[in-house]
Amino acid sequence: MNNTDYNLILVDLLNTVPTNPVIPPRPADNYQDIQERIMKTYRRLLRTRTIMRKHQLVYAYYLGELLEQYPEERRISRRKISQYYYSVSIRTYNIFEGIGVDQIFRTNNTTLAKIARLSANDYQALI
Repeated sequence: MNNTDYNLILVDLLNTVPTNPVIPPRPADNYQDIQERIMKTYRRLLRTRTIMRKHQLVYAYYLGELLEQYPEERRISRRKISQYYYSVSIRTYNIFEGIGVDQIFRTNNTTLAKIARLSANDYQALI
C-alpha cells in the first residue's frame, strides 16, 4: 500500500486554484459512433506526452467517462485498449467524477501512474 500516492492525490482533490481553469475539449463529438469516440479519445491519450500531465489526466477522464457511460461497449473496447489505460481511465473518471474535470487542472502531483498504483482500498476511499 502506497499511502504517499493516496495522500498526494487527496491533497490535489482539495486544491481550489485556479478557479476557472481552461480544459481541453473532448477529442470526439457526440455525433460520432461510440466506438469511434472511444478510439479517438484513446489515440489522443496515447499521443499526449508525459510532460503534459494534466492533459493526459483529462483525456483519461474522457475515456473513462465513455467506458462507464456505455457499459455495453466496454467488452469491445477492452480488446482494443491496453489493460493499463483501460483501468487507469476508469479510475481517473471515478475519482474526478463527483468534483468535475476542472479539478484535474488544479492538481499539482496527480499522475496516471499514481492513480494506477493506488491500492483497491485507497482507490475506494477517494471515490
